[in-house]
Amino acid sequence: MGRDHLVIDLSCRRTPDGGWTVCMNRWQTFTNLSLTPATLSRLAGSCAEFLVHAADVEGKCRGMDETLLPFLADHSPIPVTYAGGADVAQFTSTIDDDWGIEPWYGAAKLDGVKGYELLLLTSGGDGAMFRVLTWRKGALVAERAPKALMKGSYNWYLADLGFARFGYRFSTSLGHRYVRDFELYPSGKHWKGTVVKSVWKSGAWKKISSNRVTLTKKQAKAYNWLGGVKVIAKP
Repeated sequence: MGRDHLVIDLSCRRTPDGGWTVCMNRWQTFTNLSLTPATLSRLAGSCAEFLVHAADVEGKCRGMDETLLPFLADHSPIPVTYAGGADVAQFTSTIDDDWGIEPWYGAAKLDGVKGYELLLLTSGGDGAMFRVLTWRKGALVAERAPKALMKGSYNWYLADLGFARFGYRFSTSLGHRYVRDFELYPSGKHWKGTVVKSVWKSGAWKKISSNRVTLTKKQAKAYNWLGGVKVIAKP
């Protein structure tokens, strides 16, 4: 059985120093394995996905561990299924107070898997940074952005600043789903920059090429915000 068929259970409990330690025997026994970025990186080469129960809130209806979730999203190089702890799923955000807009952005078919992905804004300013959430194997999980201009972050980034343009252009060819992550800058009568192409494979976006491009203004119109998809239920 290959790594593409393996899931590693990293269910854990809080430690006094504020970290997490992987537990066993129904979470009653602490192991000597700490849940750290290095641990996630090392084990990611041996499986396709991590399963993490927040044992301190599991079965207690105390809500989600709001520090563990961002930690997993920022540091896991492979998909993570987070389980347990929630009585009623709730999303809280200060974006409405900070920006005067709701964090809900909409839903779109991005990766080609049946169903829609949810788009939630996480920060703004000169552009819009957002997370993509999708339903996989009975759980809502974060979909990592293509390993391109955003350095493999879970955060996706969009901007049309006049002097720079960032975004994603999706397409389907011969049964495969592709995304082009672009960073473009105006240069006279053209737009110049980098386009990184990725394909959806084995549950993640896999980078296949990176090219410097020079586009006419007409060609550049296709590279703006989220191209090739229809975002529904926008606020």
